[in-house]
Amino acid sequence: MNILIRRLATVFGHPDFADDPKAYLDELNRLIGHYSEPVLEHAANQLIREHTPTQRNPWPSPATIAKACAAALPTWGVARPTAAAGEWSKESVAKAYDLLKSPMGRVAANEGWVLGLWDFCRKNGRLPDRKEVGRIKDGAQGFDKSFAEATRIKTQIGDALVRLGETMLARRHKLAQPRHLPRRRRRRSLSSTPPSMLVSAQSRRLRSPSTASCRRIVKASTTASAQPSRR
Repeated sequence: MNILIRRLATVFGHPDFADDPKAYLDELNRLIGHYSEPVLEHAANQLIREHTPTQRNPWPSPATIAKACAAALPTWGVARPTAAAGEWSKESVAKAYDLLKSPMGRVAANEGWVLGLWDFCRKNGRLPDRKEVGRIKDGAQGFDKSFAEATRIKTQIGDALVRLGETMLARRHKLAQPRHLPRRRRRRSLSSTPPSMLVSAQSRRLRSPSTASCRRIVKASTTASAQPSRR
């Protein structure tokens, strides 16, 4: 979700007034997701400042949210390309999944920053460099810390943050599933090795003594030559 929706959820709570809160948030994201982050930030400032939540209207209406974004656009930036043509296009998403099937993807899944890696790949169409990986890891650690703190806040805002965090954790868990990661190489078992190869390998081991064996032979021969011969 974009920054405006996250801030509204923080201030006004989770949109439980909707029959399907997730679908409601998805529709809002489609409505305003093409605006740049500065526009969304300043539109959020206006909405939080001016909206008075009521039992009937806990959130600003979608029309009010769209008007706030349109009002902030001339001053704070330009609209980004539509999602279908940009970082959320089918090509960008497919590219991100392909890049996730790299050794870096497996490391990210094991260490808990696979969601940040996937987002980076979707936006940039490539794997991150070392410095960018550091920033992704910092973001994942910051999220984990914030989520842990939110679980201790027993308020409506805390509950909304926890639900939002659980959604992100579920996404992280899904990306860490084996189908999104590179396949592990299987070691070839002896049963799958042709008998001729086993025989040749054994014969090589017989013909080629190990380093330790060579050292023992040299040591023994040296000791024997150093001893006086008995007549």
